[in-house]
Parts: sequence; C-alpha cells; structure tokens
Amino acid sequence: MNVCFDEVGWEVAGRRIEIVREDDEMNPQVGVQKLRKLVESDKVDMIFGPQFSNVAMAIVDYIRTTKTLLLVSGAGITSLAWAGMPYMFRSSTTTYRICHPIGQWVYDNGGKEIVTLASDLSGGRDTIAEFKASFVARGGKIIKEIYVPLMASLRSLSSRSSA
Repeated sequence: MNVCFDEVGWEVAGRRIEIVREDDEMNPQVGVQKLRKLVESDKVDMIFGPQFSNVAMAIVDYIRTTKTLLLVSGAGITSLAWAGMPYMFRSSTTTYRICHPIGQWVYDNGGKEIVTLASDLSGGRDTIAEFKASFVARGGKIIKEIYVPLMASLRSLSSRSSA
C-alpha cells in the first residue's frame, strides 16, 4: 500500500491518505475493541485486514452495523464470504478455493487414509473442514484430526525460520 500511495503522493480525490495501524493480537475481543477505536475515535474511512479468521468473524456484526468499508486482506475463512455485506471486499482467497481441490487431489493421487493437522482456531478448523469435505466425498478416510494451539504453531514456525 505504501508504494501505491507514494505514487499518488498520498492523496486521492483531493483528500490526504493516512494509515492508522492497530494490533488485534490475534484476539477477537481485542480486534473488536481496536476496530471500535478506529471507527469511532480515529474516524477512519476504511479498514484493511484482519489477517486472522477468528478476528474477522468477530468484527462482522460491527462492520455490518456501521457499514464501514472493509477490505479483507488475509482472513480466509469461507463463511466470511457469505457474511452478506456489500461494503466488504476480499483481496485474499478462501479456504474453500484452496483446500477443497486439494482434498480431491490427495485422494486421487494415493492418499486414501490420512491424519490432518492445523492450528486450533477458526481458520485452521475451516481449512480442515474444506479439505475433508471433498476428500471424504471421494471416499477418503480421516484417521485423526489434530489441532495445535495457535501459540505452539507460531513458535514452531519461528524456530524453523531462524534455523
């Protein structure tokens, strides 16, 4: 966004562009609190984010009530696509578009019985649900579903990237 805004001199239609950042801490309650601050106190015109599906689903009612323009730039939970808000747009994908075809591909290419693993939050559970729907429909069997607490998942990613 910064590159784009640099190109237009941080101005659109005669209005100055300002970015106000808040950290939802991957926590739905914090996300709603920060959203309220952005809309009610900071008087922002648009919201970009959130990244995590659990936060995205928590802010839907507030966004719907205030009719604040929302560009979802990360959260991929499929049900968000059906939230019924004409002022919500998505620049990211959904778990359905990725995981549903992968479930079919895995079954068709040799994986008939599998164990699934995902982070224990709405995005991780939605990922498995979308994969599982197409995999099981083809005849596949899920032996076990494992959901890892989010912070353990993040620590694991962090330790691999620093190695």
